[in-house]
Amino acid sequence: MEISTSKFTPFEIIEPLANNISELLEIAKGIQIEQPDKGYRFAIDPFLLVADITPKEGEEILDIGTGCGIIPLLLATKYPHINITAVEIQNELAEIAQKNIKINNLCRRIKLINNDIKEVQIRDIEPSYIDKHNTTNYSRVRKCYSNHFRADFIVNCGFDRIISNPPYKKKGSGRLNSDIQKAIARHEIALTLDELIFNAVRFLKTDGILNLIYPFCRLKELLHTISKYSIEPIQIKYLFTTKLQMSIDKPRFVLMVGKKRG
Repeated sequence: MEISTSKFTPFEIIEPLANNISELLEIAKGIQIEQPDKGYRFAIDPFLLVADITPKEGEEILDIGTGCGIIPLLLATKYPHINITAVEIQNELAEIAQKNIKINNLCRRIKLINNDIKEVQIRDIEPSYIDKHNTTNYSRVRKCYSNHFRADFIVNCGFDRIISNPPYKKKGSGRLNSDIQKAIARHEIALTLDELIFNAVRFLKTDGILNLIYPFCRLKELLHTISKYSIEPIQIKYLFTTKLQMSIDKPRFVLMVGKKRG
């Protein structure tokens, strides 16, 4: 299958994502967002990832490695008819994310799980926002969550979309930050690329969408890994952060959209 590819320069604020990013920056001004005084703090990456996502009404979305919750907060604020489950392994960041969700009145639409995605069970991700008064919907969802890793959950009731801004660096490569919070966010200490994709497939429905932002230098490895787990790449966007990168055709990041094959 031919993959749709495109190249964008940040000096145009990544057309055609410019309007989306500008809108997200305005949305962020209206959101109360706490971050650690020291430790991991989000940069522009979450905005680039969210700007490339247009969820359908009613989508159920999983965010792996949510940090302080910036991606779910942006998505839930911009798209009022979606629901999000956010997973964060680091206790301090998870506490901050939960506080951010609460102070922005999004508890009914964003569920936080403070755990390692590798340890999360299907029973853990039953959304807190299920309408138990809607008998048909509630019965369907309860059936899907009733047994761990049942095939009918994966096929019929998995997440419509999984998103992640994962650690970029392999363990043992580059300088490891002395701040453990930053180190876990930037290096594959707690979650490797292979583990990320494996667990994304575990919770993604057939034909569900995977959205990732990732370093261009690891694109070959990324494509090999998603192929290994039956994720088909359907779009790749190359992002440049300097004019020099643009002139030598060497992007810094890629936005990858993949689809889970049946």
